Amino acid sequence: MTTLLIIILVIYIGGWLFRLLAPRLLMSLFKHGAGKQYNAAQQKTRKEGEVNVHPMRKREKKKITKEVGEYVEFEEVK
Repeated sequence: MTTLLIIILVIYIGGWLFRLLAPRLLMSLFKHGAGKQYNAAQQKTRKEGEVNVHPMRKREKKKITKEVGEYVEFEEVK
């Protein structure tokens, strides 16, 4: 009986602490994330009319060998 009472008490106190501390934790995380986004936006500013062109990667051609598989003939059944 006492074990059940302790479990219920721990869950109740844990829920109360979560409701108390979660908003503060989330606000600090949002402020930290917003600061990173602001700094990244400041670093990416460009002059008007400036254009960046990123070259495309060369794609490797697929090599098809005769070892891919064997051809099997089939008859269509109606």
